[in-house]
Amino acid sequence: MLISKANFAKQYDMGKSNVTKLCVGELKKATSKAGINLNSKCVVDYLKRRSERQRKTQSTPEHIGKLPDEFKDYADLTVREVVKQYGSELMFKEFLSAMDKIAGLKLKEMNLAERTGELIERSIVSNIVFDGFETLHLRLLSESSKTISRKLGSMIKSGAEPEQCEKEVKRIISKLLKLTKRGMVKGLKLARPD
Repeated sequence: MLISKANFAKQYDMGKSNVTKLCVGELKKATSKAGINLNSKCVVDYLKRRSERQRKTQSTPEHIGKLPDEFKDYADLTVREVVKQYGSELMFKEFLSAMDKIAGLKLKEMNLAERTGELIERSIVSNIVFDGFETLHLRLLSESSKTISRKLGSMIKSGAEPEQCEKEVKRIISKLLKLTKRGMVKGLKLARPD
């Protein structure tokens, strides 16, 4: 079954630049002008590995089984050490209660910062910003490098000065950077409409 690159990206929740990178690398044998062959062995293997990775990261979140950094020094204390350091178990419980309240306040501050737009979710940054840079990278190394070399070749043949060539290279790269920035800003606005 053939599927377009755009539909593959949408179906498997990936950035288009990631799919492009896969199509010239790991999934090259399954890729044609018509699209990606989902029945190909390399696609099936890739999707299986990808789902296993996702299952592993989703089944064991980082925070499960871990103590907050503030508590690490106290986790292995014996009752004798607690009494020696804090005077009594009650004093230690009060200390831990205070630490717990501080951790709760930090969490509330982070939630407030996220709601007010001071913090951005990692997934949003990953999907929009990193994909934007990946796209920029691919364009610079493929389309723009061809455009620049052809343009410079014709300018040099016509007797252009080095300053004119430099100006043209800056113009081409600047245009690409502006397009990428505009795409990232638009993506971030769509992801966080507030």
